[in-house]
Amino acid sequence: KYLPAQLSLEEVQAKIAEIAEQVGATTQKEFGKLMGAVMQALKGQADGNVIKEQVKAHLNK
Repeated sequence: KYLPAQLSLEEVQAKIAEIAEQVGATTQKEFGKLMGAVMQALKGQADGNVIKEQVKAHLNK
């Protein structure tokens, strides 16, 4: 059984920025909306904790 390759941190950050733009998430209040969209898009490609931290960091910019 082979797992898909994990995305690099830079790739995760790029995907988060792309998805945030698509869903219009710009504030911490929209964390849930962005997190849900990112988790769905990156399912199996990155660790959930890494995604969570990067979504928080993106919304704090």
